[in-house]
Parts: sequence; C-alpha cells; structure tokens
Amino acid sequence: MESVELPADLLQLSLRWVHVLAAVVWVGFTFWIEWVWSSFARDLESQPTQSARLGLLARTLFWLRWGALAAWLTGATLLMILYYAGPYLLYTGARPTLDEWAPLLVVLLLLAVAYDLLFRYVGRRGWMEGLCGFVWICAALGFGRWLEDRGLPNRAIFVHLGALFGTAMLANVWLRIWPCRRRLLNAALAGGTEVAPDRVTAEMRSRHNALMALPLLMLMIGADQPGLTGTGTGWPWIVGGLFAVSACVSWMLYASLESLRAWRG
Repeated sequence: MESVELPADLLQLSLRWVHVLAAVVWVGFTFWIEWVWSSFARDLESQPTQSARLGLLARTLFWLRWGALAAWLTGATLLMILYYAGPYLLYTGARPTLDEWAPLLVVLLLLAVAYDLLFRYVGRRGWMEGLCGFVWICAALGFGRWLEDRGLPNRAIFVHLGALFGTAMLANVWLRIWPCRRRLLNAALAGGTEVAPDRVTAEMRSRHNALMALPLLMLMIGADQPGLTGTGTGWPWIVGGLFAVSACVSWMLYASLESLRAWRG
C-alpha cells in the first residue's frame, strides 16, 4: 500500500511546494511593494537618489529581521506544543518526557552554532564554501539519522530538520546579515569606505538562506503527507533530493538575474 501511496504523495508534495513557493514570492512582493517600495518611491521625489536607496535598504532590513524572528518564534512555539508537549514526537502518541525531547533541542541548537562557526572560519569563499556546504548537508542528514535511531517517526524528523534550517537562517539574519549590512549602510551614510569582508559575509549568508529556504518549505509542508511520513520511505534520499533540486532552482534564479543585469548593461 505504501509503495502505491508514495508516488502520489511525491506528486502532491511537488505541487504543494511550487504552490507555496509561488505564494511566498507573490505575497512577499505584494507586502514589499506596499510597505517598502511605496515609501521608496515617495523618497525619490523629495530626496537625492543615493539617500532614497539607502532608505530602501534600511526598510528592507527592518522587515527581514523582524519577519524572521516572528516566523522562528511562532514555529518554535508550535514545536513545543505539538511535539515536546504533544502527541507527534513519538510513534505511540504519548506525551514525551523531558529526557526524551531535551536532547533533541540541544543537538539542534549545537548544530546551528556549528554551521555558523564552520562558515565563519573555514568556508568563507570559493571552493571551501562549497565543501563546507556539503559538510553541512551531511551533518543535517546525520542529525535526521540520529533522530530516527532514537525512535522518532518521519514526520518528527522532517519537522526537526526544518527547524534546524530555520534556526540557522534566523542566526544568519540577526548575527551576520543585519550587522554587516548595518555597518555598510552606516559607512555609506557617512560617506566612508565600506568594509569588504562585511559585504562578502552578508552576500554569502543571504545566499545560504535562499538555498535553505526551499528545503525548509518542502520539509514543513511535507510533514503531513502520509506516504512520506510513514515508515521505510527512504527519507534521506528525499531530503538529499530536496537539496539537489533547491541548488538547481537557486542556480537558475541567480543565472537569470545575471542575464538580466547583462541585458540592462
């Protein structure tokens, strides 16, 4: 029965993934135009172009960091309610004890810290960034395997992997992207010279967030697909495939952006 359900679930999941991703882009740009671009357009009429652009960046960073924090806090609350104090962490449906869920949370947070340190001191650019990215994916899969060895169902594994990526993404926004962009913004306002490492770090961590966002969406919406959350569905291949597809999609988006820039001259 499971072998029949799995292809149908994969099809549904693919459709839901594209649907949710398109909705995120649509709604996100709708809000961005209404809350950010409209103010920028008014600034262009009354301020120098450079000043208006800096104001646009400041407003974008405001919504970026507070939106990230709101998403993480609500997600963490749901994780606590449904899994650590609810019926979805264990196969039995029983409420887990502190000894059963606390190690999961600790390891998740430690892995998020390890990701930050890995790319802060080792994978800063070039082929080392790609190598560290591969190490990060392997660490995430290893985390999932460890959760499986502890007796967690696939649904809980998917959600915890999504929580891992979400935590790393939140840390990127608040600890790397925002501080670096703030220093670049202040340097531009003061008419000084920007610090090159800040730009490199901000761009790299933003790129990482874009790459992790796609698997995160798939993992979270796929947690309710019966064929994927049953036993024996080969979740490591599914998660590995998510990263491969996400890398291809992101590469195509970046390539399209570069082509647009070249076309505009």
